[in-house]
Amino acid sequence: MTGPVTRRLALAGLASAAVAAGGCYDYLPVRQSSTTLPREEVELALTDSGAVVLSRDIGPASTAIDGTLVGDSAGRFTIAVRQVRRRDADPAPWRGERIGVPHALVASVRTRRLARTRTLLTSVGVVAGVILARTAIAHGGGSNAGGSSPGGGGGTK
Repeated sequence: MTGPVTRRLALAGLASAAVAAGGCYDYLPVRQSSTTLPREEVELALTDSGAVVLSRDIGPASTAIDGTLVGDSAGRFTIAVRQVRRRDADPAPWRGERIGVPHALVASVRTRRLARTRTLLTSVGVVAGVILARTAIAHGGGSNAGGSSPGGGGGTK
């Protein structure tokens, strides 16, 4: 009976690891000496005036725009927007709509990079959890063998 349970646990562990690994990213500042390249995942942190100027296009109280950099020319970033972050609110998802953002309205540009250490630690934690769950199940964690009742009565009166 541990065969199907073990396979289900392994699949659940792999799915959990994939989900955990998919979320382990950081945004790192772009070095002054380097330039951002089109098709890079970026975060454009907005200045206060940038939030005001762009509010008609991206909504009020916005603090940053995340997405894929499509172009950077003539003093303007063109970005395919994935989400817009706002003060005191959950991020607003977008579907890749492109907008132009003048450089003067951007406080900082950061690139999205895989957080290797956090991804490794999360994956190790998920695998350890699956192993512990498998061990608990394999050693009778929660099974009522033999059909006895939990109250110990053992029969009818």
